[in-house]
Amino acid sequence: GFVISTQVEGAARLLAECTREICIGEIMQVGNAGNLNLTLGEYEEIIHRKTAILYGLSCRLGAMLSGADPDQADAMERYGNRMGEAFQIIDDSLDLIGDAEVVGKSLGTDLANGKLTLPVLLLRESLDEQGRQRLLKLLEICHSSDEANHERSEIAAMLAEHGIMEMVRERARSVVTDALEALRSAAKPGPARQRLEDLAEYILQREL
Repeated sequence: GFVISTQVEGAARLLAECTREICIGEIMQVGNAGNLNLTLGEYEEIIHRKTAILYGLSCRLGAMLSGADPDQADAMERYGNRMGEAFQIIDDSLDLIGDAEVVGKSLGTDLANGKLTLPVLLLRESLDEQGRQRLLKLLEICHSSDEANHERSEIAAMLAEHGIMEMVRERARSVVTDALEALRSAAKPGPARQRLEDLAEYILQREL
């Protein structure tokens, strides 16, 4: 960070602003723990602030350090932002239905912490009133009890029944497509761009 801040004009300010935004995102997430009325817009703002913005800044600073013009730097920041959003969407999904050994971390923590993520939000909107009330009850139990394996399994079954993970994957793919468009507008074909394109595909191929 120090090297970049001395070689790229304005880098220190950008890093400070990014740090502030990440803190705001984390505060928003903690403040919404247990909020069963969280909206899709609020979820998107949280993942933008706590994850995507860091990806975006990393790509912008890399572009600036390599001598990119302002339009290229803007495009690379958009690539990073969208990649960060896609990563978080997939990561949130894996927390619900992934294999802990494959993912490499404990799962079910979002439900235990009262965090509503994209799959749950889409499921909530797909259910009738009776189904929504049942889902909200299950979410309350998951948040308040350390022994909620049955409830987590029921939520996973509801996600499968309503095709929610397919919807999530399509949304993530759309976000990645936008990221790749930004990348290709900023960088010429070559090994470096290919690696960034491969990274986008990797995000989508994480086990769902």
